[in-house]
Amino acid sequence: MLRLFLSVSAVYAVGVPLSLLVNILLARWMPVEEFGKFSFTIAFATILSLPVGGGLALLLTREVAKTRQSGEWQRYGRLVTTASLWIVAASCALAACVLGIARLTAGESDLATGLALALVPGLAFVSFGEGIAKGFGRPSFGEALRQLIPPTLLLLGAASLRFAGRLDSDSALIAQFAGLCAATIVALSYAFRQPPRDKLRLALVSLDEFRSLSAAFLSFAMITGLGLLISQFATLTLGFLGNEAEVAYLKVAERGSQLVALPLTFVNAILGPKIVQAHMEGNRSELVRLSRSAARLALAAALPIAAILLIWGRPIIGLTFGPEFVDASFLPMAVLCLAQLFFVALGAPALFLAMTGHERENLISRALGFVVLAACVLVFAADYGALGAAIGVAIGLVVIKLFAAAILFRRLRFFSGPV
Repeated sequence: MLRLFLSVSAVYAVGVPLSLLVNILLARWMPVEEFGKFSFTIAFATILSLPVGGGLALLLTREVAKTRQSGEWQRYGRLVTTASLWIVAASCALAACVLGIARLTAGESDLATGLALALVPGLAFVSFGEGIAKGFGRPSFGEALRQLIPPTLLLLGAASLRFAGRLDSDSALIAQFAGLCAATIVALSYAFRQPPRDKLRLALVSLDEFRSLSAAFLSFAMITGLGLLISQFATLTLGFLGNEAEVAYLKVAERGSQLVALPLTFVNAILGPKIVQAHMEGNRSELVRLSRSAARLALAAALPIAAILLIWGRPIIGLTFGPEFVDASFLPMAVLCLAQLFFVALGAPALFLAMTGHERENLISRALGFVVLAACVLVFAADYGALGAAIGVAIGLVVIKLFAAAILFRRLRFFSGPV
């Protein structure tokens, strides 16, 4: 596990600073309101992509891992072909529905809505490639699709647009679209070149298999969807309240606090196939070992990150995003850092539930937690802006992890966490 952890960490060691650099430069190059509009549209596009690719990463990780174990390459061909066609067809149907609703309700759709819809298939194909790579035990490649390719092209595009004096939220979204297109090409190339050429057959899954996969996809999509809603609900709430400056302050706070959660993200990226293998072999002791090792490794890496941000957070924000963000973003970041530290300490109960066939229980825990999070954000955000939204998110994160840990103990009879 340590070797894979280090390989994924290496990708994030490049990807996270790159993502931070992109956000820092966009925040400095654009007015606060334009940066807030860009952040809101990205969040909106991510939510729109849920019915298209929300469940693909988890579903393909599990199914490809099973196929790899059994050597059923014909089934693998059916999986990737059906998933690819699903993304194209579902993206087109979603665009037609959203644009139709926009025309009926508002008379016309703005450019931001069209750009958000254009990002949907790219986001879905990134999830597709991530799931395939992780199923083959290549989590670092799967993370690279998301962490390196889109932000690199966004950075290059934004720099070129600023040099030409044409950088705004819409043009930055077009640069993001170009990055997702490049990631899509890489993902498809990787997926169709993995199995032996003489054993790969491109075909659609059977009707019975489609029904089974659809049920799992729906559960995984709802799990992923709730995860995205949990991560984006505060941003969307502030955006719908019309305070784009508060959106920008919250995004800066989230960027800092997300560093605390990164070690657990590294661990989750490599755990999936290992959990599937241990579960298929009926090896409960291995599941317990994986859970404890993952939590200890993630917590050991998260503690110093949290300490640095809590002690030197103000000068860090000032040096990176700019002095105008310091007072409004530090306290929200501190609140979120503490919540993320607790989140990391309890390990990965949700992933263990998902990879062992208990995705519905995982869905229930997230749904209950999201209700708490949404209620708290709505109560606090209207009066306290970014700080209130951060408090609501922090409460929700703690409740979500406690629910998942309790359900894991009920189903698999062990506690997640370092002990």
